[in-house]
Amino acid sequence: MNLRQRKNAMAGLAGCIAAAGVVVLILAFTLTIERPQTDVDLTDAETGAAGSASQPTTITRAGPTLNALRQAAALDLRRPLYDPSPPPQVQRPTTTQLPVELVATIDDADASVAILRKRDGTTEIALAGESITTPNGTITVTAVKQRSVEISFRNASHTLTLPVEPGGTP
Repeated sequence: MNLRQRKNAMAGLAGCIAAAGVVVLILAFTLTIERPQTDVDLTDAETGAAGSASQPTTITRAGPTLNALRQAAALDLRRPLYDPSPPPQVQRPTTTQLPVELVATIDDADASVAILRKRDGTTEIALAGESITTPNGTITVTAVKQRSVEISFRNASHTLTLPVEPGGTP
């Protein structure tokens, strides 16, 4: 963030704080707290005569009462307007995770080569029939094709394929 962006951010923040202060002041003068309504006997200042007893003058404040504000504040307004759908169940593959991944294949008329990356980040180059030792066991490359490699790991056959690049041809 450069200096101009910082100045703009600080000016925006100061403006927001000033606006919030104005809103608080407006609310402080317009909202009222519930007070008991009382009859007030107003006397006429010029004549000194008291107000009539048959029509007492009451002073009431306009606006919501404190109980109404408490009820409004107790409402749960942050809940969703609909029942959310349950999260989708993630199906985990039942096969064991292989300790290597296919990085590339080189398909040549003489020999096809597979480039494999181990979990520790090291790469291995292997021809068909060669073995690679990993901490989890030995992997034997059984066949190398144009975009895939067949391997044997823990007496099970697996096929590793290269992902199709966006815009590329398979």
